[in-house]
Amino acid sequence: MNVSSTCNVTNLELYDHIRLIEFVLYNLIFFFGALFNVLALWVFCKMKKWTETRVYAINLVFADCFVICTLPFVAYFLWNKSARSELCQVIEAMYLINMVMSIYVISFISIDRYIAIKYPLKARTFRSPSKAALLCGLLWLSVIIGVTLDCQQRNAALCFDSDITTLSLLSFSLGFT
Repeated sequence: MNVSSTCNVTNLELYDHIRLIEFVLYNLIFFFGALFNVLALWVFCKMKKWTETRVYAINLVFADCFVICTLPFVAYFLWNKSARSELCQVIEAMYLINMVMSIYVISFISIDRYIAIKYPLKARTFRSPSKAALLCGLLWLSVIIGVTLDCQQRNAALCFDSDITTLSLLSFSLGFT
């Protein structure tokens, strides 16, 4: 009896330390992420010529900025383990939308670079900044709709319930591949 109660106290203390480290890391990432994303956005806006890569990079910066803006709320909700409120659902959806967007925009950058290198002559006909912007716009729209529908079907009791968030993100991501 005595040994198991000691283990439980140790596990609780370890869990509190992990939550504290997580809270501090989220806030540090928020600070430095916001700083460097604003700097990146400023650099991309100062460039004169619009390219496909620049369009994708600006979309990536916006997606990262939105994820970073949710981090203080994520830290708060994880620290307090509160019930799911409307604010929680909005922050959770915003977090998932922009995390998925970041993944897809990076994938589009890779595909765009591959096409430009592998088929340089053909790529000139179907690669353009306006087509990249249209593709990103359609991607934003489809991801927002998909995550919103997924979040409405979720029945989690706590805000940012990690098991449900992981499963829904996995199912949503596999739906697009």
